[in-house]
Amino acid sequence: MPKGLLISNLEAHSHSGELRIAAAANDAAAMKEELKDFKRKISEAGRTTYAARVGAHDDLVLSVAITLWMATQGPETSVSELRI
Repeated sequence: MPKGLLISNLEAHSHSGELRIAAAANDAAAMKEELKDFKRKISEAGRTTYAARVGAHDDLVLSVAITLWMATQGPETSVSELRI
């Protein structure tokens, strides 16, 4: 599964209001920080990459993106399809 597809799905659900971070969640503050540090970069060759800024983490962002993908793609999606 391309990371760009996972992130696009996360962005779409976030912007539509379908995905919200509960303020009371244990890692809500960490998730918000990771989202702030998560950037899309386009190289001069036109290749798009997604990653946290240098020195920052993106584990929560990717974990939520993978979970959201699995939850929204239906029962036919298998974990083996999620090769990042």
